[in-house]
Amino acid sequence: MCTCEFRFSGEECASCADAYTGLDCTGCASGFQDQDDDGTCLPECAAATCSGNGQCDDSSGTAICTCYPDSLGDDCGTACPAGMAGSSCDFRIIFGLDIPVPATDWNVVEDVPYDIDDAASAASFDRVAYRLILDDEQVWVEMDPFTADAAELGLPMDVLYDVPVTNVTVASFSPNQETITVPSDGNVEMWSNCYTAGPNGVYDYDDNITTTSPDCYGCVQVHVAMQPVLSFNRWARVGGNLELGIGPSPTGNPDYTFEENAGDYTSRRLEVYIREP
Repeated sequence: MCTCEFRFSGEECASCADAYTGLDCTGCASGFQDQDDDGTCLPECAAATCSGNGQCDDSSGTAICTCYPDSLGDDCGTACPAGMAGSSCDFRIIFGLDIPVPATDWNVVEDVPYDIDDAASAASFDRVAYRLILDDEQVWVEMDPFTADAAELGLPMDVLYDVPVTNVTVASFSPNQETITVPSDGNVEMWSNCYTAGPNGVYDYDDNITTTSPDCYGCVQVHVAMQPVLSFNRWARVGGNLELGIGPSPTGNPDYTFEENAGDYTSRRLEVYIREP
């Protein structure tokens, strides 16, 4: 009875083990990879690797899942309880919005067709998160609160925030935005007003609010290191299409102002979460 080297199998060790192929069994069989070139073939990323609830990366030689915000586990096979998300399933959704394509002139809270509107039940909270889903890409950005009123975390009809935020982290599932695990400083721009480009002449993290023009254009934007992470614009304007983006725009203004690109996506959703200690 032979004791086979790991690449071989069979009574006489004359066949390749399941993960290997080739005359000398040094190649990886279909479905396996050796991205780190250590001679060991391990399963490659496949459609089922992360249970459809995350993204897989096997560039290290091992298929590793990064789960979407509402899933957990090595294979992302464990769902958070309904309405919960975050790396520990400890954030609760308070606003959910399927975003239409046309700009629909939302000027009061009642205009916004939230399918989840539960800010009124919020207790005190110590973290805030925004999740933007555009087709098969999404981003989750969380931060310390910039307001103690959960109702003001939705589309800002009657409030204006142009403020710094702290301890921002980003989980990105889009090639246009990097994941940021080290808590960083950032800023939010949230208002219903019209606005103009800042000192650098482009629309980005430092726009100028036209305070005399409320309910004129509208933006919800989160920025880190002077770059947009999440943008949702034009929702207080009549006519045209809404503007959406993960990371900085590859064309035009970095924060997607004037792009009217909502029609580029089949599905569009914004969710707002809080963590209640």
